[in-house]
Amino acid sequence: MPEIPPQTLISQSNNIQHWNLLNLRLLWANQSEKSERDNWKRASAGPPTGAWLVLHGHCKVTQDGETVHADEGQWIFPRPGVRDQFFVPGTRVLSVGFLARWPQGVDLINNPRCQILAGKGCDELTQKAYDLVESMENLMGDSCEWQRARHWGDSLPVELHFEIGGLFQLWLACFIRVAEQHGARIERMTSKDSRVEAAIHAMEMSKNAQLIDWNSIQKSTGLSRRRIDELFRQETGLSLSAYFGNLQLKRISRELLDRRLQIKEIALAAGFNHTSSFSRWFRQHIGMTPSEYRNSDGETDPDAV
Repeated sequence: MPEIPPQTLISQSNNIQHWNLLNLRLLWANQSEKSERDNWKRASAGPPTGAWLVLHGHCKVTQDGETVHADEGQWIFPRPGVRDQFFVPGTRVLSVGFLARWPQGVDLINNPRCQILAGKGCDELTQKAYDLVESMENLMGDSCEWQRARHWGDSLPVELHFEIGGLFQLWLACFIRVAEQHGARIERMTSKDSRVEAAIHAMEMSKNAQLIDWNSIQKSTGLSRRRIDELFRQETGLSLSAYFGNLQLKRISRELLDRRLQIKEIALAAGFNHTSSFSRWFRQHIGMTPSEYRNSDGETDPDAV
């Protein structure tokens, strides 16, 4: 089968045109009181970037065998992946979650380990977080309404969108400075082969989480299975099958948050003949059953899985 000549989307750089390609969105920003239901072990393909400020109480997070503790007035910045988190009942936190990801699937902020953010810049970070949450509460009546509106696809007035977006970006700029001081690396835009883009588009058209449509992928890329898998590993660091699994997990997670859809019909559409097998598959990847995920209001945000 003849190969389609590669076309590079863009070369590694950080000029203004490249920054415009960054997939950047605020997922949530709110204050909440934690209870036992917030203590869990999460397994996820790639949760959103986020950080918590402990307003009152105590938080503990364990990742990769390392445990960090955060007390009142401290920020905790977990890395993506499996983690155990524990909140002393009654602990109050201010939490900001966001997606900042390049088109090739690489997160803007590469955080190598879970850490406590302290010292220079943290007072400003805290103030900007308060500005963001308070503005959301004033404009929407409840800062949690932003997350609910995103899940349901609600419309928002243009002035509200830009006012909240502006405050979020001011907070994010400060957060990046503080995170870099603590060892985080800021990733730049890298190149992406157009054939990988074509394969991703073909996979996005599939609703069956159990079956990769290789015929469509090969037709759209002009590559053999072996070659497209090699290219995927080079460009994304994942095999094509792993990337496909992540795409399906995102889609299914979004559907579970739509309470108008029955879990059984979501399972059938995803290629599962039995709800029980669907539930086992979902729990293996997310760390909770579909029902538990739905009742949690999507604390693992589907857009960042």
